[in-house]
Amino acid sequence: MPECYETVQAINCADRIRQPVYLLHGAADLQAPPEASKAMAAALQAAGNPDVTLEVLPEYGHYWERHFKPHDFDGIAARTIAWLNARSGE
Repeated sequence: MPECYETVQAINCADRIRQPVYLLHGAADLQAPPEASKAMAAALQAAGNPDVTLEVLPEYGHYWERHFKPHDFDGIAARTIAWLNARSGE
């Protein structure tokens, strides 16, 4: 990875992120491995963030495609809305 990307990775700021964090990652993502989100979740938790949720979704790729099925934007949006509503008391 080029050095310039190393300096702008969110994981380098994990110790300053205090907001709830929802990490949603496709297990079949060929562009960004799920390990990146797993490492971010671990870094956030190690830095004391008490509200970190990581979901790795089987079969999903980088653009929320599911193998030969269409992109599941509605399903991803529903998961995200449910997570947000759980934190807002709805």
